[in-house]
Amino acid sequence: MTKTVVTQDINDVAPRQEGAPLSVQERVSPTASEDRFVSVWKEVFRRNDINVNDNFFSIGGDPMIAVEIASRLSQHGISVKISDILIYRTIEKIASHQEVETVKVPVKNKKKPSETRIAPMEKWFFEQHFENPHHYNQSFAFALKRPVDKAMLEEAFRKLLLYHDGLRVGYDESKGTTAVQPEHTMTNFALDEFVFEDHLSLVLEENIDQAATLSKWKGQFDLAKNILMKAAIVKVRHGGSYLLVTAHQLLMDNTSWQIFIKDLYSVYHSLEVGKRPRLLKGTASATTLHDEGSACVESAPDYWEVVHNTPFSIPLDFDTPDWRSGNACRVIGYLEAGPTKFLLGDAHQRYHTTVLVVLNVSLALTLSEWTGADTVVIEQEDSGRHICGMDFSRTIGWLSTLYPLRLALHGESLGQLIESLKAQVDSVPHCDLSYGLQHFQSHTDNESFERSEVRLKYLGALSSDFNNELFDFQPGGELGDVDKENHMTTKLEFLTMVIDGQLLVEIVYNAKAHECKTIERLRKGFFRNLNRVLHHLQTGRS
Repeated sequence: MTKTVVTQDINDVAPRQEGAPLSVQERVSPTASEDRFVSVWKEVFRRNDINVNDNFFSIGGDPMIAVEIASRLSQHGISVKISDILIYRTIEKIASHQEVETVKVPVKNKKKPSETRIAPMEKWFFEQHFENPHHYNQSFAFALKRPVDKAMLEEAFRKLLLYHDGLRVGYDESKGTTAVQPEHTMTNFALDEFVFEDHLSLVLEENIDQAATLSKWKGQFDLAKNILMKAAIVKVRHGGSYLLVTAHQLLMDNTSWQIFIKDLYSVYHSLEVGKRPRLLKGTASATTLHDEGSACVESAPDYWEVVHNTPFSIPLDFDTPDWRSGNACRVIGYLEAGPTKFLLGDAHQRYHTTVLVVLNVSLALTLSEWTGADTVVIEQEDSGRHICGMDFSRTIGWLSTLYPLRLALHGESLGQLIESLKAQVDSVPHCDLSYGLQHFQSHTDNESFERSEVRLKYLGALSSDFNNELFDFQPGGELGDVDKENHMTTKLEFLTMVIDGQLLVEIVYNAKAHECKTIERLRKGFFRNLNRVLHHLQTGRS
């Protein structure tokens, strides 16, 4: 079957010896249909030695990168399922399942606003019963590399709000559902402005007054009334200008942000040069995932029952009933550029691991050393987009899901341990969706969710995902994202991302439950184990 990509006018394996590298057949020259795949993989992985038999996971691929590849291929008129990338893994095998035609046809957006059923993460959110559910955001900051036309940037935002239905979602309290709000199509989008005298301290929270200003600004959403996105130009008198964009978590997950920022730049650039903005047609709606996903996901109650019955807890320095977000503190560490580059690429040749598998192995070792447990449970936050053969590569919404990952540390050597933990990660039913659809949706309104012990979240390579000739991603835009009275949903969060070629690890903890020196020891232990794992993956030695 020939697949046509449509652009949209937005105005309208065998046993082997432990440690032995996996063999790879070398067929370097791609066929005509594979040539574009190779080109896109080179762009995404930032390496020139890609060939059609390279294994997606062995060169650093993960589900978020699969979404990025599918999105970029669609820009070249090639429709590929995210699931095909994850299943077939090599360009040769993926491309053999595609018959493509690079035809672009402008069409009108005929999608109608529709009510949606509460999604797993939305169910999770509302069952938390936060003190202030209106103030639970996700934000990103970008240094502006050159001056921008404010009115033109506002127009770019407005066009995207009209184009992406997911950006106009609100909450209908009377029906208990989220829905696209028709009245939001009539709302003008205005950029706010802030002028600060001091350095823009988005990361270190050095300026208390500035932090309070941004937190107040981010806390002005009303789930039932407002468009749940806003942006501001932040000017520092002697430090340049920044674009700060915030959205309520109900609107956006991390992949949605990648889609939105790229679209924002594309539309703004088109307006700037006097061209009519055009974007690729949107992919399957979030409603499709929630409505059809449950039908194609096999039930796995026995698996999740074993996970839930696994005892695991982290030690606390102080017993406290106070888990408000205002108590949250952070310890930050970086992996040097050389090891980070290896982690993102060649580290996975030996065992066909992924970045997320390596991070989980390192964290599991660290938690086992800290707690004395030989089985740990680490809550995962996953993209939630690689399921049932459906294409969500350009869908904006909160599609990510949370699920507990049970890891039993078995193996006489580090290599055996890595292989064992990788197999346990691979054995999770549908990675996450089966848990979200079955567990969260089965809860009744009077049930509450327990606070998880440890959560791991990998955001990918943010600077490469977001940066262009106008925007330069800046860490720390999350300052003031959550009302200080809202409770923390996990006791310990490992937030990981790659920024400017280095892996950043941010450990968020409750200062009423842990001393900083405890978390600092944990940070050192994590990086020690991460470097130990990377050394083995590189040399085969423990």
